[in-house]
Amino acid sequence: MKHNYVLGLVGLVLIVGGVWWWQISSAMPASSVTTPVGAVEKDFPLTIANKKITSGMTTLSVNKGDTVTLTILCDEDEELHLHGYDVSADLTANTPATLTFVASTSGRFPFELEHSKTELGAVEVNP
Repeated sequence: MKHNYVLGLVGLVLIVGGVWWWQISSAMPASSVTTPVGAVEKDFPLTIANKKITSGMTTLSVNKGDTVTLTILCDEDEELHLHGYDVSADLTANTPATLTFVASTSGRFPFELEHSKTELGAVEVNP
């Protein structure tokens, strides 16, 4: 009987604690939960022709926590893949495509045309 009372009390504490945590976390603005102080949105337009960047930078420098968007225009059907983050964008010839990710890990991460294995550049994420 005492055992059931203790289990019931533990269950009640877990439920009340969970409800309290849910109310506290849902009351916080989303930006304070997911975006580090000083993080910004960075947009990089890239034009690719003949498997080379013809407009835009080959080294994209961002800070940890930034939201990064690549807007890519390519002259052929391909896939742009960002190593390390393992994200990609399907590219249709002469149609803009976007690739957006949060720079959550510091380092240098190459991006390439996946099907032809052509490295185009890198994203450098500063701490």
